[in-house]
Amino acid sequence: MAKTFTINFFEYEFTIPKSNIVFHKGYGLVNAVYKTNANDDDEIKLIGLVDKHFNTVIPLCPDFELERISVFANNNIIFMINMVDDEESEDVLNNEIYHMQINEDGENFYALYKAIDYVVIDDDLVKFRFFTDIAYTEQLYSVRKKKFIGQEFSRISNFEIKGKSSTATAAMVLPYDKSGINLLTFKINKQGEIISDIKDKDFGIIYDKTSDLDECVNDTLKRMNANTKVRVLDKASE
Repeated sequence: MAKTFTINFFEYEFTIPKSNIVFHKGYGLVNAVYKTNANDDDEIKLIGLVDKHFNTVIPLCPDFELERISVFANNNIIFMINMVDDEESEDVLNNEIYHMQINEDGENFYALYKAIDYVVIDDDLVKFRFFTDIAYTEQLYSVRKKKFIGQEFSRISNFEIKGKSSTATAAMVLPYDKSGINLLTFKINKQGEIISDIKDKDFGIIYDKTSDLDECVNDTLKRMNANTKVRVLDKASE
């Protein structure tokens, strides 16, 4: 039985000892170094991924491009390609995050998402962070269901386990003219569902958890705009 395997970086082939690979959920991370000149004084660190048979799943890539690889149950893999430093990229803030599932029948699942980053919460749940034209948002993603769940929030904190349930504090951040922000805060579960009342601390208002979040946001924005007009009138009378 061979003690080594090969994996490519473009047209260059690397021979790697099998004993160097540590497997996690059936997949092993491969580390290699590419020397860019004969003097060996300049090198590029490479990373890739192989399956339990040492077949290439993700070819070797520079570690500054392939920033992260996460392996989940049932042959699900999520990895991120750094596009922020790519001068040819039209989207200068979002990276490319890929979700693929390797199936024995050859019918592999493959999806691409544009996002700033992702955070692994557990073996099924991932939090994506996006940037739109005007704001940052975060949303939960189910690896098993292969789709986003719940809705986009401005912020989602770390999940905390209390008894048999896990909850996180989420918020909607609303710009308050040029003086700051206003927050709507609430608790969500791992399905992205709001499970607590929605609190507006600045105005001392509490919305029931069954309230429509978009309506709460619109209601708060109207209140903020009205309050801004009052402040402008107050300044004018001084």
